[in-house]
Amino acid sequence: MVEKKYHCPRCGNEDIVDYTDSFDCPSCGFEFDKKDCDELEDSQILSVEEKLGITEALDLDQKKNQTNSQD
Repeated sequence: MVEKKYHCPRCGNEDIVDYTDSFDCPSCGFEFDKKDCDELEDSQILSVEEKLGITEALDLDQKKNQTNSQD
């Protein structure tokens, strides 16, 4: 089986730090999930950090709504 060669969807750098399920780009400092790179176009891929930021923002919104509904 041929191993897929990954590249950074942000800057195109092919010199990445490869992990089992993800990789880091030393040029732009983002980490990406390999699954996303296998299934999506570069312009649609969010970094792990971006996905965590969205999740945290949604979680904060949910907590704020719960607090407001208790008032």
